Formats: sequence, C-alpha cells, structure tokens
Amino acid sequence: MTWNLLQTKDFGRITHAVLTLSPPSTIRTRAICPDFGIVGISHRNCEIRALGEFTRDPATRTEIARGLLQFGAGEVVILSTCNRFEVLFTHDARARAAEFVNLIFTMFARRGSRIPNVSFALDGESAVNHLFEVACSLDSLVVGELQILGQLRAAIDQAEAAGTLGPRLRYITSEAFRVARRVRRETSLCRGASVVSLATEQLRRASERCHSMLPVALVGAGEMTEQAATSLSKRGGIPLLFINRTHSKALALAKRFGGAAMEFDTFLANPPAIAALLTSTSAPNAIFTKIEGRALLAARGAVASNPASDSASNPLQIVDLAVPFDVAPDVRTLENVVVYSIDDLRAVAAERVERQRAEIERARQLLVLRLGRLAEREIRRADGLAFGGARARGESAAARAVTELKLRDQTALRRMLARATETSHRVAHAFARGMDVPALLQKEETSLRGAISSWVDAENGRPWARKTLDSIALAVANA
Repeated sequence: MTWNLLQTKDFGRITHAVLTLSPPSTIRTRAICPDFGIVGISHRNCEIRALGEFTRDPATRTEIARGLLQFGAGEVVILSTCNRFEVLFTHDARARAAEFVNLIFTMFARRGSRIPNVSFALDGESAVNHLFEVACSLDSLVVGELQILGQLRAAIDQAEAAGTLGPRLRYITSEAFRVARRVRRETSLCRGASVVSLATEQLRRASERCHSMLPVALVGAGEMTEQAATSLSKRGGIPLLFINRTHSKALALAKRFGGAAMEFDTFLANPPAIAALLTSTSAPNAIFTKIEGRALLAARGAVASNPASDSASNPLQIVDLAVPFDVAPDVRTLENVVVYSIDDLRAVAAERVERQRAEIERARQLLVLRLGRLAEREIRRADGLAFGGARARGESAAARAVTELKLRDQTALRRMLARATETSHRVAHAFARGMDVPALLQKEETSLRGAISSWVDAENGRPWARKTLDSIALAVANA
C-alpha cells in the first residue's frame, strides 16, 4: 500500500507517480494522535503500596521530566496521585510508547526498586481514550471523584513551569478537560464521589460508636485533610483534632473548621484518646508503627468512662490515604485496631460502580463523541500536513520544469509558472484527500498542454506539458 510508478502506453516510459491503494503514511492509518503516548501504573493493575516506590517530590519530577526530553520525548507531563503514576509525552510518530517503559521507570524508581511488570504503555487513540477516562474519573478508584481534575491541572501547570509542556500536549489535555466538564455537567456521576467521602464515612461511624465524645484526629494539612474536615464538619457534632508537624498549619485548620490543634511530636509522645484517625501526609516513610498503635490504644483504655474503652466492640479505626503509606504493615497485627488504606476501599468503590451503571454508560457515550470529534480534527491536521508538503514540492518541481523552457518572453514565463503552481495545488489536494490522482493527472495534462500551446508553439508545448506534470506528480508522491 504505497506509491507506485506506473508505465503508460501513451508515453512508453514511466511518466506519473500515482496512488494505487492508499494515501501516504500520515493519512493511511488515520490514527488519532500517533505521536502521543502514556506509560504508567495505576490502582487497576497494582497495589497502592507499589505506587509509593515511584512517588517523587515536585522538584525531582521536574528534573526527571527535563531528562526525558534528552532521550527522545518531545513534551512531558507527569501525573502522580494516590492511585496512579503516569507519564504523558509526545514522541516521534514512528516510535512506540513501550520503548520508553524501562527508561521512565528506571529514572523514577527508588534505589532497590524493580520495574513493575504490570506497567502499561499506550499509543495514539488508546492513549487519548485512557486520558479521557482518567479526566472523566471513569478510571478512578472511586468512579466520579472530582479530585483528579485538579490533580491533572496541577500536573499541567508544573510541566508548564518546568518548560516540558508544548502545544501538542496542551491541545490533547484541553480536549480531556472539555469532555470531563461535559460529563460533570450532564451526568450525576460526580455527586458525592471521592476517596475521601468513603473514608469519612468510616470515621463518622467510628465517632457515632463513641457517642461523639472523642475527637477524630486528622494528620496532615493537605488537600485530603481539608476535604475530610469539610465533610465531617458539615455533619456537625463530630469533634475534630488537627495534627501537623508545623503547629501553625494545624492551628489554621482548627480555626477554619472548628476544632483543636496539636503538634505532631507532642501527639506521638502523649497521645490523647481519639475515636478514629485519618492520616494523609507526604512523608517518605511510615510515621505510625506498632509502637504508636499501642500508645493510641492505651490512651483510649485509660478513659474508663468512654464507650471506646471497650475496644473489643469498638476497635480503633485508622484510615491511611497517604502514598507511600503512613501506617506501617505491622500495625494491622494489633488487636482491636482496624486499618483502612486506599486498597481496602476497593470493595466499597465497586459497590458504587454497580449503582452508577447507567450514569457511567452515559459518560462513556460522551467520551466516545468527543473522541470522534478529535479524530476528525486529527484527520484534517494530517491532511493539512500532507497537502502542505506535497504543494511545496510540487511548486518547486513545476518551477524547475517550466524554467527549462527557457522562454524569452517573461510574461509567458510568469503565466506558465502561475499555471503550473495551480496545477500542483490541485494534485496535492487530491493526494491529501485520497482522491483519484491518475484521472486528475490526465485531466490536468490536457489542460496544461493547451495552456502551454497558446504561449509557445504546439510542437514544443506537448513535451514540456508532459515534463511539467511528471515533475509535479513525482514531487507530490515523495512529499
């Protein structure tokens, strides 16, 4: 399915380059964004704990993103959240995202970490479809959660600041935001959907079992903590205790949502009795081990008048939303302690998916619609590239061929050049659109021969018309 040179009976030699089966490679595949790829891992193919091996601070992510530009990536955006690590990038359309897997995970992996065998590499339409699903929260642990849009926007802003974002990724991600906004506007998928909403439900139940006598401790001062505080404070009657290494941040949250504040080291040294605990920090290692777990249980048991003192019927609930995890695995071995991580919330999230089947299907329909429109734009873009290249080469070839006529009449020469240029435009357009180029070439040759014959003698006009068309056709074929 390539360009072929056909030998015609009329001329007895190779005269024209024509399409036999298909247009050039940029049009042949009609691929959507063939230069776009995604490499990553997510909650769908690995445990959340494994994601922690590739979590990096913003400065390190920026440094690595710039490094990827030195290894063949054109533009880079790094999306790193609590349930996914993905690198969005552009590359040569002839390359494949799979070629970048080892490079990306080697650059991001912590010392001693292995490249995950569950990573994925997507190209073109598959990559765009995946990005749309991520932006619409169809690929989230909790389908419909809104946090992913803010996280994607933050990743784009970081890439912009780092100088790794260009027009191609800006265009593709803007399409993802468009379809996400429409899904949010036209479906009820996003109402009450978030990892935090599932977590706060566990905290609320724990508080009720303590008759709201003990506070719910919130460790950290990030987005997850604020969302949990917002959800719990709206219910009313649930005392909150904000804990952070920076006491001023804890005080600010306590003032904003109404509650108490405590410095983190003080909390560990002398923990108060609490109904439950939610932790979501950016610490690189676990901050709660078996020792801290025992201390928290002891503090609850020390309050004899507290319903929580009966730990057998009211275990201490710890919700860990951090990546890497804030709670060490050995805490789960303690009696009367229940630890929920993002992995443990999968079952609850699955129940929500079953209830939202109709809304999910509607969201996918909107996604497919946007994908189709993007495909149309990509085809027009590829047509434009093919037409532009063919036109430029056709014009150049036509100018050379006509100049060889060595016309002394400059007016006739200018007319010839203009007519040959118009001819190259029409041939290039037919080429880009996959039209019947051979038939057009025959028609154009007759027309061009007549035009040339009106300016020069007919005997010389015929061979030069043929030569001009040959040059245009061959140049267009090689564009």
